[in-house]
Amino acid sequence: MSEAKKKKKSKGRVIAEWVFFGVFLAIFAVGVAAHIDMKTHINENYGQKLHFGIGKFIVETDSMEPEYKVKTAIITYKDKPENLYASYQKGETLDVTFMDVYSTQDETSKVTKDPDIHYNRTPITKAVMTHRIWDIKIDETKTSGNGRFRFFVAGINPEGTLSHPGQYQVFTEKEFLGVVKINSPALGAVFEFISSPMGLFTLLLIPALYLIVAASIDIIKALRAPKEAPAEGPAIENKGDDPLAGFSEADKERLKKEMLAKMLSSREDKKK
Repeated sequence: MSEAKKKKKSKGRVIAEWVFFGVFLAIFAVGVAAHIDMKTHINENYGQKLHFGIGKFIVETDSMEPEYKVKTAIITYKDKPENLYASYQKGETLDVTFMDVYSTQDETSKVTKDPDIHYNRTPITKAVMTHRIWDIKIDETKTSGNGRFRFFVAGINPEGTLSHPGQYQVFTEKEFLGVVKINSPALGAVFEFISSPMGLFTLLLIPALYLIVAASIDIIKALRAPKEAPAEGPAIENKGDDPLAGFSEADKERLKKEMLAKMLSSREDKKK
């Protein structure tokens, strides 16, 4: 019997598998690199998990409403303080995330821009906060990274937590965690779902379902495949009285010629 021909996977199936594998490999590689970067710089960010300078935070208070509602996800980038200062000089609105641990209470830690509006510095919370920049001062005696920049921030909701009229916070570039680039309530809901047990289960279930479906398709195709045809060639089974029954016409002619040749050869031998 001849070997059954193996059916090749469809082009679409091969492309889908390579895309799936490529995306999974890319996500894994980026995830490993980001994790290494985060671990390397985690002590510089007060234990906050920043990946390549990018942070993910969830708004927990109402001090930035109505723009950032509670449970809104914000994506931040830890830009250079010089770039923040340049943007501030251009009049851009800057919302920043920082660790509220800066404790200096001297005269230089008071707001000089709009002092009648922001006059009461809040106590240190030792927590991550996201507020809007209202003033930036530069200490010419210090270098960047050592307290050269002082950022004065406040919430935008006059009735919110840590954003009552007159309140503000101050920090330096050492406490700076990132400037807000993206904010999204929908993204916040997604992050909350992913961090839940059901979300983790769903993420694990997706690749498992793909493998199950792919295996099921292969099994169904194998069951529906036609049975292997018998190998071509002369049959050796004789039927009825015809000794050549079951042979192909070509084989019959060949056998007749061989038998005739043997008979002639036998006669010649007898004559001798």
